[in-house]
Amino acid sequence: MRGVSNHLKSESLSRQLKAVVFFLVLMLALTNAFFYAQATLTEREVEKLTRDRAELEKAVSGLKGDIIEIYKKTGVFPVRLNQTNKQTLFTDNKTHIYYFYYTDCHSCEVMITRWFDQGLPRWVLNISAGTYKAEIYNIGWWGEDVARKVFSAVGLPESEITSYVLDRLITLNNSEGFIFSRSAEDDAVRIAVTYLVKGGVALVQDADEIDNLDSTSDQHNEILNLPLPIIFVLGISQGFNACLIALTSFIVAMTLQLKRGSVRALKRVMTITFSVFYVYLLLGFLFVSSSHILYYVSLLTVPLGLTLAGIGILHFAEVARDLYSGGWRKGEEARIPLFRTPQAVKKLIQKTAFHSSLYFDFAIGALFSFIKLPCIAPLFLTLIAAIPSQPSAALTSIITLNLGAVLPILILGSLASIGFLKIRHLSKIRFKGRIVQRLIVGASLTVSAILILYL
Repeated sequence: MRGVSNHLKSESLSRQLKAVVFFLVLMLALTNAFFYAQATLTEREVEKLTRDRAELEKAVSGLKGDIIEIYKKTGVFPVRLNQTNKQTLFTDNKTHIYYFYYTDCHSCEVMITRWFDQGLPRWVLNISAGTYKAEIYNIGWWGEDVARKVFSAVGLPESEITSYVLDRLITLNNSEGFIFSRSAEDDAVRIAVTYLVKGGVALVQDADEIDNLDSTSDQHNEILNLPLPIIFVLGISQGFNACLIALTSFIVAMTLQLKRGSVRALKRVMTITFSVFYVYLLLGFLFVSSSHILYYVSLLTVPLGLTLAGIGILHFAEVARDLYSGGWRKGEEARIPLFRTPQAVKKLIQKTAFHSSLYFDFAIGALFSFIKLPCIAPLFLTLIAAIPSQPSAALTSIITLNLGAVLPILILGSLASIGFLKIRHLSKIRFKGRIVQRLIVGASLTVSAILILYL
């Protein structure tokens, strides 16, 4: 008896060791693929930053006027005005010169006004009187609304407006401005005013052209970058795959029929679910980690868009045939070969179901994942097409899609294993669910194709 017990313990330990080794091998492959994908994305981010820096340097060197030289002569850089105020700040298209201060001392006010009146002619030297407008405000008495408008435009905090040490000499037009204090040299203010009157508008127009190009590119990137909840829902729609549900229901039915218990059936469902999730996750990482795939997906956007549109139309065509012929009620297979399961695979599934081996279950789930890859690959390619614009979100999107894809299989299979859901009910869900799934997937593929072709 002791020998038999030792033999059983040794056999149990051997199975556990085999399971640990198997799991470690799977994790090693997945980890390597993940790090390769991370390295590829990091490399792409570095390349993008390098290109952006080169474009920025080119843009700065090509702008009219030398901003560095302006800084050397004035001591300050020109400030770009807030975009919200850019078009509505002034209607006269003049350069405005403001001095804002605070005092309740009458003699101090007289002295400051005299300083402003004496300095103004030097600030606008050789400048036409019709191109500028000068105003001075003692916030203690008037001009607080003007100060708020100007401070908001140049990005100064409103808390300064009511400060007892308020001292701001601001010259600006509808595009940019300079911020000085009362201690600024007259030559510095004169150079700033001259810059705004004669060169500032041209300089900003050039900068705006560059900004418009960047903003247009960002808007295109935002269109491709789908929110994670939408990606998760698309993954769930993939999970209601009639073939995957059929595989799960058959495995559960055979396990219960052979009287191996609901716990064993639940383990097999979890193994198949993990297998599908693992394969799709591994493939997603491998797609991302291959610079050639990324290059060709980005390059062949038109063929990719047309392919997505074609597969989307096939989904709609299969739904129309299913509804017209009533095939979803009879449990008929799809007419389009893309949605069929090969007979050889069906026989293999039947043999696997009798063995009740978790390793076989994992293998059959992996095989099924590869066979049904055309159903989920278009969404993978859509996400990969967005990787050049948003590389940091690519892996998260792929993981989210896969989690959604396996969730229906896990839930339905688990409910069937513990008896809350009958196998015949699972079959009905399979046939009804394939219509909903194909409608959702067809719509998502069509929308993705439109976005890719449009951009």
